[in-house]
Amino acid sequence: MCLFPGEEGVIYLAGQNGLHRHVIGCNAMEQIINGRLSRLGSPQYGIISMVFLDEGEFLVLSDAGRLINFTYDPNKEAVLQERLKIYSLEKNVDMYAVVSFYQIHNPDVFVEYEIGMKEGLLCDLNDFVNSLGQEMFENMFNVFEKEGKIYAIPGQVRFPVMIGEEGDVAGIEGLCGRLFQYLCRSKFFTPQQYRHSICYESKRF
Repeated sequence: MCLFPGEEGVIYLAGQNGLHRHVIGCNAMEQIINGRLSRLGSPQYGIISMVFLDEGEFLVLSDAGRLINFTYDPNKEAVLQERLKIYSLEKNVDMYAVVSFYQIHNPDVFVEYEIGMKEGLLCDLNDFVNSLGQEMFENMFNVFEKEGKIYAIPGQVRFPVMIGEEGDVAGIEGLCGRLFQYLCRSKFFTPQQYRHSICYESKRF
């Protein structure tokens, strides 16, 4: 937050919510700049200081060392007609930065960033899953099935791989039990022996 004087009898309050103007002695606060539509609301531009230059003109010093000039445009629409909605399951700082970046470079579009999904918003991915054919692993996709529909799938999975001499690894069928006994018997955890190792092979969809 930054509080600074303006014209005679006027003070300004700047922050992520935007720039507000207050006439001393009045009860109301007037919003001059909407933070969601400008760099004031961007997490990439923290406000260090802001000053009033002239009527309708302000200068901001950001925490990145940048000077940003704001000028009032009387021809600018107060309410934008074009809207773009972006959703995410949880609050995401990176997503917020992307939304703010897009908003700054598309001032004629009002971007709404909403957290949490509304009912009926998610798309059924059954057709996409079926199109994968033999490349898919049904047990990994079916766990996401709800009432016959799939709304989420993993973007990447990892498979453990055991590498060693055939006689040593032939009887190992899982990551527990025999594997643990084998590792202890072969002194897997000593720095002198590196013949055997567990790797992970990644598969993307």
